[in-house]
Amino acid sequence: MFIPVQVLKKRNVLIVINNQRKLLASLIDNILNEVYFSDVSKMADGVNVNS
Repeated sequence: MFIPVQVLKKRNVLIVINNQRKLLASLIDNILNEVYFSDVSKMADGVNVNS
């Protein structure tokens, strides 16, 4: 089976872009989770102090 080099190069570029997109998505997820959870724990601390 013969695959043209150009097709192979394009596919590799697509794979790289896809991987970076996944990486970026998980990075954003992690940041959002950390921000959200730290806010929730701050709110919980505030509730504990008030009660």
